[in-house]
Amino acid sequence: MRQLSISIVFPVHNEATILTKQIKLFLSQLKSYRLRPKEIILVENGSHDGSWRVIQNLHRRYHFIKALHLPQASYGQAIKAGLIQAHSQVIFVFNVDFFDADFIRQALPLLKTADIVIGSKTLAASHDLRSPLRRLTTYFFNVFLRLALNYPGTDTHGIKAIKNTPLLRYCLHRSRTQNELFDTELIIRAHRWGAVLVELPVTITELRPTRYPWTRRIRFTLVDLATAFWSKYLIPNFTQKIVVADDYGRSPEINQAIISAAQAGIVQIVSILPNWVSLSQINQLKLQAGPIRYSTHLNVVEGKPVSPLKQVRSLVNSRGNFWPLPIFLARLFFNLIDLSQLKFEFSQQIIRLSSLGAKLTHLNSHQHVHLFPPIWDLSLQLTRRFNITHLRSQASIRNALKSKPVKYLAHWPIFWLLTLRYGSNRHSRRELNEIVTHPGAAYYD
Repeated sequence: MRQLSISIVFPVHNEATILTKQIKLFLSQLKSYRLRPKEIILVENGSHDGSWRVIQNLHRRYHFIKALHLPQASYGQAIKAGLIQAHSQVIFVFNVDFFDADFIRQALPLLKTADIVIGSKTLAASHDLRSPLRRLTTYFFNVFLRLALNYPGTDTHGIKAIKNTPLLRYCLHRSRTQNELFDTELIIRAHRWGAVLVELPVTITELRPTRYPWTRRIRFTLVDLATAFWSKYLIPNFTQKIVVADDYGRSPEINQAIISAAQAGIVQIVSILPNWVSLSQINQLKLQAGPIRYSTHLNVVEGKPVSPLKQVRSLVNSRGNFWPLPIFLARLFFNLIDLSQLKFEFSQQIIRLSSLGAKLTHLNSHQHVHLFPPIWDLSLQLTRRFNITHLRSQASIRNALKSKPVKYLAHWPIFWLLTLRYGSNRHSRRELNEIVTHPGAAYYD
């Protein structure tokens, strides 16, 4: 199997005395594992010991070594600049005193399903041979991340491998911290957007004292924390964001657009139309889209039901097709929709997707019909019955009005009339923020 293209980023600050020796050692490690990176990016930042001159010499000697210079000393900005300049499928971030070609060998196969692989210094199988002070600092910092930010991993600093996807580019653009916490924010931000993280044990020794004085590191860490909190990013109840693609099964063009978005790392969840999708389309999605989650996109306003017509008479017209949304809502308001039939059809749609091999974790609906009272209560019952963990909430319909007021304005009077009759469906607990997309929407909009 062809190896993924590799870029390797090294932040460099006052490393002139050891840089050439360390890079040559690293190149020999790469050769022993038969690894050929597309580029090695050395990012000098604020050095005053001749490191930039050494980097330029290495650049002239090795065609694959790129030289970047930043005027100010900043570990975080050096990493960010290197990530932005990297053009390979996978980017590794190492330090001049902490690298491991074997980590590359182990990480590459994991990146078939993972988005980020972190070399954790605190795993049970790791060997951290640094000074007690640095080990203690790492321990308390990771405790803080776990308790304050609910981060499930054991490390964010140190060596790491990151897939070069649109998700990475988005997180780079959104990151607010500038210095010591940059890579921590990047990892947490990517995780909260649905990136899959994997950790590997590492062995680390201390070749020389830290190049950034402790007083400076503490000062800039506090500045980064203040920046993060000020930007409302590292607030403990910050909700995870995910990107959802709706309408899988509607057409071959839409299906392919959704699969392409999933392959690019943009989409984490695919919503499947139960009454339109086929077994072959489900198999294509599972085979080509990679490790994503599935949602049922319940549909009672287009196409035909999956239930026998005699059991859902109130949901269909004389031709056996679902009523269009405006008629459906009007019939719902005037009690012409049998809710027991609606619940039965919803159940059969979920059962059909499960029988086709889609393991469902989320529930939503075409044209957001599940948000209208009293259908919301039925939807909650179905999530409990089928062990579905997430249900799209009322915020979806408010956001729909904001994005397409002309299209959805007529729905609001019915929505509020139903709310007055049955009560609000407002849900108090919000665990996820969904960004709902419709890839390939040009084919039907």
